[in-house]
Amino acid sequence: MMRPVYQRVTNDKFRLVLAQADSPSELARITGTRLCTISHALKDVKLGKRKSSCWQITWINEDEEDE
Repeated sequence: MMRPVYQRVTNDKFRLVLAQADSPSELARITGTRLCTISHALKDVKLGKRKSSCWQITWINEDEEDE
């Protein structure tokens, strides 16, 4: 089963993870950012309005985590 992990990453070619959470609201709380800022950035990338963002979703396969 795949589950999303929401991340704040550096805005360079390395995309290093600065913060990570299980939900956008938790990530907003951790980073001190408004939830709508994260939601709009993720939506814009998904719709192709932006090429990239410092916010991203990484899908994790839960079956592989248990091994």
